[in-house]
Amino acid sequence: MSLFKRKRLPSERRDRKLSYHSIEGQRALAEGDPATALEHFERLVDIFTERAGPTYERTLVWKAFSAKALSALGRLDEALAIQRLVIAERTALLGPDDRQTLSIRGQLGSALTLNGRPRDGLEVQEAVYEDKKRALGPLDPSTLDTLGNLAEALLLSGYTEEAVDAYRTLLKQRTDVLGADHPDTTRTASNLAIAEARNLGDNPEALDTLARNLRTAIANYGPDSDEALVARGYLGEQHLRLGDGHAALAVLTPLADDRSRLLGPDHPDTLRTQRMVIEAIDLLGDPVRAVIELDGLITRLVLSVGADHPATVHARLLHLQIRADLGQVPVAEAVGFAREVRSLFEPDHEVHDIVQRVIDQVAGEEVE
Repeated sequence: MSLFKRKRLPSERRDRKLSYHSIEGQRALAEGDPATALEHFERLVDIFTERAGPTYERTLVWKAFSAKALSALGRLDEALAIQRLVIAERTALLGPDDRQTLSIRGQLGSALTLNGRPRDGLEVQEAVYEDKKRALGPLDPSTLDTLGNLAEALLLSGYTEEAVDAYRTLLKQRTDVLGADHPDTTRTASNLAIAEARNLGDNPEALDTLARNLRTAIANYGPDSDEALVARGYLGEQHLRLGDGHAALAVLTPLADDRSRLLGPDHPDTLRTQRMVIEAIDLLGDPVRAVIELDGLITRLVLSVGADHPATVHARLLHLQIRADLGQVPVAEAVGFAREVRSLFEPDHEVHDIVQRVIDQVAGEEVE
């Protein structure tokens, strides 16, 4: 073996750099650090644009990844603009039935769904699902993934019965194709349980459904798995829905600690869990402490996911509600908040009704 390292050609060094940015960007996105991911993805876009042009297929791929990171940061308008441009350019280059193009259309739907516009996302996912069934077949893994995204959009849009039906269809198809023990099948079963619980609303039977789901998640994946953490979160949320602050804290406080340990203290999932802990604190009759803790949480959310991200807006909304109960909200502030969220959420999103109730509480006025 030579004692001297072989000198790499410029193209080889570039390829090594591409691999580095690709791996680190996708890792950062998976670990809840979209800001770092965006830096890597934008660097890849710059490299491929310089080497092969702005409409080169790989350039478009990394533009789509940049849009995913922007969506995770709550920068929805920028994400949507990039996704729509990529879809148009890929369609012109590769045709409407290209597998990757169809997937990017689905990413656009998911960006809408997870950023306050689930009904717009639902419209996109319905179209993508029909096109994938036609172009790829009804049992193609990508088609089944889109059915899952469609079910999620139905759930977040308030169509809980339809979401349950969609998840049941998906569970049967994944069981037939992959088997009952495949991870995708068991995750679908978990999502179905969550949708069934949401459909039950305030019915205490929802707790039994979510408790069974948690036991199954722990048995299948382990207590520290993402599936178990998600199941614990939904169980705690259901306790909040039923007005049981003690039970909610018993679930959510250790969940917040575990998510901080496993994901990091500023991971979006950790911060969302801490918001629910604060909601339980308020429910137990300590609104002053809740307001103080929300002040710090909102600052961390702004730094982590941005001021316009739904997680940040929901924390601010909780802050507004509690302060209104304490008589600390001027009507102008409540109306200003309503105008702000008007541009961030669909007209029929529940956040508008909540803000209006706050306005009615503090002044009995309608938003102009």
